[in-house]
Amino acid sequence: FGNIGSRVAARAKAFGMDIIAYDPYIDPSKVIDMGGTYTKNFDNILACDFITIHTPKTKETTDMIGAKEIAKMKDGVRLINCARGGLYNEEALYEGLKSGKVAFAGIDVFTKEPATSHPLLDLDNVSVTPHLGANTLESQRNIAVEAVEQ
Repeated sequence: FGNIGSRVAARAKAFGMDIIAYDPYIDPSKVIDMGGTYTKNFDNILACDFITIHTPKTKETTDMIGAKEIAKMKDGVRLINCARGGLYNEEALYEGLKSGKVAFAGIDVFTKEPATSHPLLDLDNVSVTPHLGANTLESQRNIAVEAVEQ
């Protein structure tokens, strides 16, 4: 629920969505003050209709959504990963999408990039956009300012 996650939540809230956030590194009041629900139990996230993850890729977060987690999700869940490749286990995601357990996935990151011949690209219930990351004008400016300040 850092910079990007909280901004996504603000936009989702504007569309009338209920916000449930799991982030062991923030003060829960950040979520509560926005009108959302903070949870310490990651399984509460798995019960949502839409799940989007915004976290760095670390040993703890790699494959944080795999077959076991997908099995706990609602049928017809929609997943988004525009953070880092490898947060969702791509094989488990593929199987979830093929079976219909996962209704839709929006992706702009893959474990190996560029993903020019990935099985997820063949599915009709996947939307893929280029991984732009820090390639926007605003991001490049912010990176330059941060480098100068450091």
